[in-house]
Amino acid sequence: MTLNDLGVKAGTDKSSLRHNYLPAYEQHLAPYREQPITLLELGVLDGASLRMWRDWLPAATIVGLDHKQPISVTGCTILHGEQDDPAAIGRVAEHGPFQVIIDDASHLSSKTIASFELLYPHLNPGGLYIIEDLHASYWPGIYGNQDADTNPDTSKHTIMAYLKRLADDVMFDPTTHPAPDDPRQALYPRKHWRGHHLAAVTFRYGICFIQKHPDADH
Repeated sequence: MTLNDLGVKAGTDKSSLRHNYLPAYEQHLAPYREQPITLLELGVLDGASLRMWRDWLPAATIVGLDHKQPISVTGCTILHGEQDDPAAIGRVAEHGPFQVIIDDASHLSSKTIASFELLYPHLNPGGLYIIEDLHASYWPGIYGNQDADTNPDTSKHTIMAYLKRLADDVMFDPTTHPAPDDPRQALYPRKHWRGHHLAAVTFRYGICFIQKHPDADH
């Protein structure tokens, strides 16, 4: 069965039942299919996607976090807490480090950004951090902010503005980049680097796959 077949069977909205994210997931997660990885998903709702991951990644350890009282899914560990609460993330981190982290939680930009900053250190080198439902960044009645691309207060940024800026870090290699006084630094000085040693930032409709550099040391 394809990942989408399993997703439809489980009833997750990641499947062709709604968002149709699973062909992209299958492409990016194929190398982990039989590997003993640990996968974390933020926002588990009724557990449909956790059941899908459990069946598609039989050797994986599956962990979930949700702000509602956790449900029970056989073969998975589900914790209770807010995605941007450092204490909750600390409890989650005890189950890491993680090879795959998926954010399908609030879709509130400030919380999504906070989760990424808190969890990035717990992502393995070469691992994937995946953020879903990015179209929410363009809903002005809920999340929009006209100053999102320029406001220095990151709590006001949309997640799309944050990710577009994060893509610049793919072009910055902190291990080989010229010294700060080198004129070749003029367009991307070290002071603008956010500290994420990244290999790739890949956008698909509604979703982004962020790959940590294999040589990252944290």
